[in-house]
Amino acid sequence: MNAIEPSERVEQRSAWPGRLYLAAVVALLWAGLHYVVDATALPRGLDRPVCVFVGDGGVVPAVIVLILLTIGALIGTWLCGRRTGTQGLLVVGFALALWATHGGTMDEWLKMKNPIPGPPSGAAYVPLLAEYLYWAVVVAAVYALTGRRGPTANKSSVNLRDGITALIVTAAVAAVLILILSGPRTGHTYRGQVYFAVAVSFILGVMAARRVTGTRRLIWYLPGPLIVGIVGALLAASKPGLGPTYANISVIPAWALVRPLPIEMVGVGLVAILLTLRTADRLSSKEDQN
Repeated sequence: MNAIEPSERVEQRSAWPGRLYLAAVVALLWAGLHYVVDATALPRGLDRPVCVFVGDGGVVPAVIVLILLTIGALIGTWLCGRRTGTQGLLVVGFALALWATHGGTMDEWLKMKNPIPGPPSGAAYVPLLAEYLYWAVVVAAVYALTGRRGPTANKSSVNLRDGITALIVTAAVAAVLILILSGPRTGHTYRGQVYFAVAVSFILGVMAARRVTGTRRLIWYLPGPLIVGIVGALLAASKPGLGPTYANISVIPAWALVRPLPIEMVGVGLVAILLTLRTADRLSSKEDQN
């Protein structure tokens, strides 16, 4: 026991430079998104939600953001030097979550799409599907450049059935918990509550999936936020109403799964998944040493 404790203290001390590098790269990437992209390619105005491909966005800002995020992920992976292969994705997740705080919530998106009061329409939610597809491209690009290097990404063998089961369990548990944790269906959208709901839901979703399947490979967990968000957008587009009492209110999200904007679902979901997997792997390795 005494021989193990000094090595644990050395490991904790050696982790601090990596954490500082991580914070520095996240801050640098956020600054590029907030002060450069917002001021040039994606001028959104006051309280406009951050949507890169739809809404105020388009192809040009989408390409610029993709390039900026991949560069930030590569820098984060190089500086932090972790062997887990998740550092670049973690940088991107934190930066996106921070960037989204400088814009409106889903309520503002609905107000922008429904400027005239009237019955709810699914048309406000359909563009979100394209936004989720864009973030899927971003996540895939960052993973291809940085995430495939680590042991969690490559060396943990798992059959296809267990991997798919892990993804289904993660998405299902997260979706149910978001429905519960997002508050009253007819209430306003509060960003803090949205972030809390998404983070806690995916933490518990990943824990449940690992318990059920034992799957450790990152690739089976990454699509979770995208799947939950797309399902939420499809549900809202097909059933946008809140009931007869709210028949003429179109600025309240139809479902809790659509309360997070795509950038919020992906950014916070990524951070929650990556930190949960990293913690679980570390605890497993300590148990193996004992």
